[in-house]
Amino acid sequence: MHCVPEDFITSHGNDLAQESRPRLGDQSSPFALACNICLFWLLFRLSSCRYEEGLPVNWEWDGVENENCAVVFKVAEEFGGLSNMHNGYTLQVDGVKWGSSEALYQACRYPHEPEWQREIREAPHAMRAKMAAKKEGRRAQSRPDWDAVRVEIMRWCLREKLDQHFGEFYSLLRKSGDRAIVEKSRKDRFWGAVLEKDGVLRGQNRLGMLLMEIRDETVEWMNGDDDEAVWPEPAPPQIGQFVLCG
Repeated sequence: MHCVPEDFITSHGNDLAQESRPRLGDQSSPFALACNICLFWLLFRLSSCRYEEGLPVNWEWDGVENENCAVVFKVAEEFGGLSNMHNGYTLQVDGVKWGSSEALYQACRYPHEPEWQREIREAPHAMRAKMAAKKEGRRAQSRPDWDAVRVEIMRWCLREKLDQHFGEFYSLLRKSGDRAIVEKSRKDRFWGAVLEKDGVLRGQNRLGMLLMEIRDETVEWMNGDDDEAVWPEPAPPQIGQFVLCG
């Protein structure tokens, strides 16, 4: 049996302990790598915990901050049915079935490409429809006036969704009360808003604004005095070359 001299332990023990201890950023061992992965996961959770824990979330745009918003993010969450990515709201337009409002909206980019529209329509779910609309640089070939007409097209898609799923969709809109509705996005500040480090969502939130517009119109109609009134069928957007494949 070989013994380690006591004076060696005394003089080098701390160095040995330091060398055997894994350091952050050191990926020389599986254990150290696992520690780093756990640390990064924890930091990610802490950065997003304000939203995930269900605490009130504010939305700010153009100098105005709205408190305690109804947040649209994941389809399984409380207001997930308001998302265009929800696959539970199929649509029929001129006898043609669309799997989601997202698929219908994306297909409107390409009135000049019926095969692309058909591929988007036949996608098995909303995310696949979105991917079909953007693959191979297709977005660069959207209709020339897309930026000018996309809000009006989205308004029509949402009204079709409400018209064809009135009970469920209206219940979700009404559930939001008079709160601001905001779509939480990872990077899209036009249709949604991005959660920043201070826990506030910032962006134009055009989708949320359209949902609030439709909510307010519908609540006003439901509270009207005319019991014989019939919910108006959504009119297609009044824009040129509004063509959908059959």
